[in-house]
Amino acid sequence: MKHLIILISISLLSFCKKDSSETYMINETKWQYSIPENYIFRVNNPINSNNSKKENHFENPEDMSENQYILFTASKKLEGLKKWSDSNLVMATYTKAKFIKKYGSLKKYLSKNKEFLDKTYLKEKSKPEILISEINIADRKFDVMTQNFLNFQNKFTFTSVTYHTIIENELLEISILYNNDEDKEKLLKTIENSKFYR
Repeated sequence: MKHLIILISISLLSFCKKDSSETYMINETKWQYSIPENYIFRVNNPINSNNSKKENHFENPEDMSENQYILFTASKKLEGLKKWSDSNLVMATYTKAKFIKKYGSLKKYLSKNKEFLDKTYLKEKSKPEILISEINIADRKFDVMTQNFLNFQNKFTFTSVTYHTIIENELLEISILYNNDEDKEKLLKTIENSKFYR
C-alpha cells in the first residue's frame, strides 16, 4: 500500500537526470540497474551522489521503519508540455526490515499486507486482483506482489508490481507501474537483467 501511494503521487517528485545505467548501494551490496530506453530519471541517488534522499513522511499501515531511502524514480518520457508519464514508471527504495521481528519472514509480512489491502479495497468498493509470487534475479530471491486494477467506467487498466527482498537487514522494494504491454515488457526486462554484487 505504501508503494502504491508513492507511485500514484510520484508526479510531485522532480526531474533529475537522463543517464540510463547506474550503480546503487544498499549497505555493502551494490546493485547495477539500467532504466528502459525512452525513460528519464526524476530522482536519482546512485553511488557518489551528493543528493541522497532520506524520506520519512510516507506513513505505512503496518510497522515498517519511519526512514525510507529513495534510490531512484524514473518515468517514460513524453513529448509536449508534460515531460513524463505518471502511468509508466519504476522506482526503488529501501528501509529497515523491522517487520521481521513481528511476522518472522518477508512472506508472512506480504501475506498480512495483502489482507490489509483486500479490506481497504473492499471498503472502497474496488476489488483489484492481488497476486503474490516468487522470482530469482541475479541469484537473489524476490517476493513479488502484483496488483491489477480495472476502472470499469473508463475502461482504464493498470498494473502495479513490487519486488521485495532482504539485503543485510534492509528491505529493498523495486516497484513498477504500467498500463500497456510494451512498457510492461521493457520494465520487467530491465529488472530481471539487473545485477547484485559486493
